[in-house]
Amino acid sequence: MKTSKNHICIVSDQRLANVIPILQLEPEYVTLVVSDDMKPISEQLKSFLKIYRKNTTVIEKTGLPTDSIESIQEFCLNLITDLKDQLPNTELIYNVTGGSKLMAIAFMQFAKDFDDIIYTDTATHHILSIKEMPSSAVDMISVLDINSYFKAQGKTVRDIKSDVASQIDIIKKRLKVTNYLAKNAEVLEHFIGEINQKVKSAVEERNNKIVITQPQQQFNQPVKKQKFELLQLFKELDIIQWDESSPQKFYLHRTDTIRYLTGEWLEEYAYFCAVNSGADYIGWSVQFTDDSEPKADIRNELDVVVLHNNVVLIIECKTMKFGFNANKDSNTIYQMDSIKKGAGTFAKSVLLSARPLDHETKAGKQVAVEARARSAAIEPLVGSQLKQLTQKIKETLAIKSS
Repeated sequence: MKTSKNHICIVSDQRLANVIPILQLEPEYVTLVVSDDMKPISEQLKSFLKIYRKNTTVIEKTGLPTDSIESIQEFCLNLITDLKDQLPNTELIYNVTGGSKLMAIAFMQFAKDFDDIIYTDTATHHILSIKEMPSSAVDMISVLDINSYFKAQGKTVRDIKSDVASQIDIIKKRLKVTNYLAKNAEVLEHFIGEINQKVKSAVEERNNKIVITQPQQQFNQPVKKQKFELLQLFKELDIIQWDESSPQKFYLHRTDTIRYLTGEWLEEYAYFCAVNSGADYIGWSVQFTDDSEPKADIRNELDVVVLHNNVVLIIECKTMKFGFNANKDSNTIYQMDSIKKGAGTFAKSVLLSARPLDHETKAGKQVAVEARARSAAIEPLVGSQLKQLTQKIKETLAIKSS
């Protein structure tokens, strides 16, 4: 009688297809089958399993051919023979999800030699058992948090600002004004831009610290209606100093509110929308490094990360004016696309902008940034659409209402 299980996984860039069944089904052994070009990913997966599956023994089989079906079949036959000799009382369970189609075809020629064949269907959130017909399925459960998700992708999370209780206390206190900004983003579009401009011109960064050099500032545009109400809220929450009798003027007296005024409010709004969505894990201001270059300690930062049932949604928040800097506009979509691809095959992405993305250049050319975002599978939410963010998160991550 066979008393243990061994998952045979062809290492590929579809990392989660191998990782999720390992974490959920908890086999005693995992055999990583590795072609030469996948050795770096195999090293990262071994590091991941050492942390998150300490009781699983990892076997690595290198030298998987990629050039012909005959050579792949020969490799597979030798692999099966070796594993049966090495672990005679262990079930061989082949995960067909990873690797190329050619590899899958070659390995499936030996289907009778495997005790089971599984397929990770991330679209329907099932792990399928397909050796016997009819096939059977088990529901995929949530086995990844933000740290383990990114580790599986070869990245190490270094800091999550929302994990610090004192930070959450701070942003909760100003939630009233945060919601007001988001609710009125379309009407306040130009005023948001002027706030950004005035505050940035009033400060300098010295030794990684913000210094207010010109605390007294004055708006160029009249302060009425929603603008007036916004400044009242800023004053009420001690974000700025301001007097209703002279509404054009304001005074910056706190360095800890500068980033909030220049755009961090939108990140905080996105964070609370994610909390309200009921997602499994939410991270605001997530910093990570790439495991392929650990010594470089180059830190990348994601505004908001939402993880539900092993699927990640990355939210990028912008309050800048698009059309002012063409290179910066192009880089926004390019960088988001690169980050999304680096976060895995099934990562989702939303570009949240308080101000319009589409614009006209000085030469009169129409620039359709929203269409460019959608072509890269990035969902834009702009201006008045900010109010739809909670629902968008629920729809994107298939979060069921409780």
